[in-house]
Amino acid sequence: MEKPVKKFGEAAYVLSLVLCSLGVCLSAKSGLGVSMVVAPTYVLHVYLSKFSPFFTFGTMEYIVQTVVVLAIAIIVGKFKLKYPLAIVTSIIYGLMLDGWRLVFGTNVADELYEKIL
Repeated sequence: MEKPVKKFGEAAYVLSLVLCSLGVCLSAKSGLGVSMVVAPTYVLHVYLSKFSPFFTFGTMEYIVQTVVVLAIAIIVGKFKLKYPLAIVTSIIYGLMLDGWRLVFGTNVADELYEKIL
């Protein structure tokens, strides 16, 4: 009889980063819109990428998330270990998002059937 898996937090963490970044990449590629959580970074990416290739979608994600985490730390007035861990997670997520965009490309789908797929 196999032993049940007792700890799956790390696997769930990795799987959620992979699937979340994939979903955001495909949403942006569809041209049908992105969630309101992702929209500010997507808009900044679209605007700033005209001036520099440094401002990729993933880069903008972790820059904005770092600013948000630092603002929370300042507002709360305490340093917690989860703040730098959140920044590391946002960097990993941003790199995965850029990786998916390399795989699928950055061109927005033209035809409706492409957007739905």
